[in-house]
Order: sequence, then C-alpha cells, then structure tokens
Amino acid sequence: MGRRREPGPPGILLLDKPVGVTSAAATRSVGRHFRLDPVGHTGTLDPAATGLLVVCTGYATRLVPWLQAGEKGYVAQVRFGEETTTFDVEGEVTRVAAPPPDMAAALAAALPRFVGELTQIPPSFSAVRVDGERAHVRARRGEIDAKDLPPREIQIFAIEILRVEGTDAWLDVRCSPGTYIRSLAVDLGRALGSAAHLAGLRRERTGGFHVDDAVGLEALMALSAPGEHWRPLPDALPNWPRRLLDEGELSEVLNGGAVEDRGGHGAGPLLMVDSRGAAVAVGEGVDGPDARRIVVRRLLTSNTPATAS
Repeated sequence: MGRRREPGPPGILLLDKPVGVTSAAATRSVGRHFRLDPVGHTGTLDPAATGLLVVCTGYATRLVPWLQAGEKGYVAQVRFGEETTTFDVEGEVTRVAAPPPDMAAALAAALPRFVGELTQIPPSFSAVRVDGERAHVRARRGEIDAKDLPPREIQIFAIEILRVEGTDAWLDVRCSPGTYIRSLAVDLGRALGSAAHLAGLRRERTGGFHVDDAVGLEALMALSAPGEHWRPLPDALPNWPRRLLDEGELSEVLNGGAVEDRGGHGAGPLLMVDSRGAAVAVGEGVDGPDARRIVVRRLLTSNTPATAS
C-alpha cells in the first residue's frame, strides 16, 4: 500500500465560474492544474449559472460546513410567460400564461410576500436526495415531480428589482443557503397569475466573499501558479476572530482538548492559531461550570485525534 499523500497547504481561492461548467468539474480542474489536494467548494452552482465559487484547498476543506452556511447573494433573470420542467431555460415548457400588463408594478406589489422565513419546494431536477438517490436522476426517468419533494425552510432577506425589460425581470436576491432561485422564479410567476422560469443566474456573494474578488476559470488556467488568487489561512478569513495559542495550549488543542476563552468570544466559529499565525483548528466558545471554554470543532492539521469532530 502506498503512503497516504499529505494534504497541500490550507487556503481559499475565489473562482468566477463560467456558464456550461459544473461546480465539481471547475473545482477538479483547479485542483489538478495547480496540484492542490484535496479541493472542495462551499456551494454548488448549476451549470447554466455563473459567478462566485469558493474553492477550499488542503485542510481548508474542513471549513466547508461553516463557509457554506453564510448568506448568499444572486442576480436572477426571471422570464415570465412560460413554466418549464426544470424551472429554467433547459427544460421543456409545461405551462404558458401571459405576463401581467404592467409587470414592474405587479412585481413590486408581490415581492414583499417573498421576504422572510418561507417554505419552498425544490425543483425535481435538483441535487436533493429522494430515497437515497438524487432527485434529478429520478426526474429524468419520469419517476418524480416537484410536488413529490418535501418542502424546506428557507429565508429570503431581501429582493430588489434591478430592471424590467419585456417579459424579463432582473432581481437582486439575498437569501439563506439551500434556497433554490429556480423555485423562487416559478413561485413569482404563479403569484403574478402568470408562469415563469429562471433564464439566468449569477452568484455575487457568499458569506463574506464577493465575486469582484474572484478570477475567471480561463484566466486562472492560463497561469502556472495561482499566485495572489490563492490566499492561505488565516489570511483568507480576515473577519473570523482569532485565539492565539501558547505552546501548552497548542499541545492541548492538537489532542482535542479545550482551552480557556480569554477573549470573551461570542457565538460562532473562530480560528485557533499558533505562535507563527498558522491556523490550527476551528474552535467555538462553550459555557462551562466554572468558566467559558473554547472547544475544538475541527482540526486544520494532520493531527486528527478521535476527540475532534
């Protein structure tokens, strides 16, 4: 048996995913091209969508559960008049209904109903699992429809109309992870007494990252090294609080132990760093019987004791 390959340096790369490429394929291409192993991303974009894809490398892949939990921001192009099987331009038309005469006014009146905590049914052509199998696989076999999928709780923080041209409306949407903008488009069409589907989607924000800081896949693949586009931990997470560990605390953390919370950290994750400033672990403050402690949630080094989770 060959030796297990040691993960590469932990860091984050912001990619502007082009249309026609899956998130997984784009991530794999980056990993192979620059020999970054392992690699992962913090939230799938459909092949027809473009925009921000946060790629994690090395032990930074262990941060994915926290990074993908951040607020998302999209620019969605919603086309009124037709509903499709996939809720976007790639599906077959299932229903036709004329848009309202004054679509801008009708949209402005309807949008407040779509802000807040909502229940949403995912598209049948999605990655949601149904009885252990991806919904889109079963949908292609004609076994399920959207009505067969369980609803999910989502939150939409804000929707702004950017412009309306003909039967298309461009919307700025800020929402929770797990929100399907395709489903939002269909629901908007029905709310206006019409039909609608998603004609285009671009992700501009996820958590504290923005697409303005991302690099295009073609431009990136033309480079021999990612250079400044790849940012090491903890530099890539400037807004995360830090807990500096002394030598004794470092040994404790590497063995899955907790340390004193000397900084009065609030709720949420923080980075535990060594004397060189290198990220060692993701920690979280927890109230104890005598004092508040910082417990290890995920190690970011090769030392992975069973007590770390």
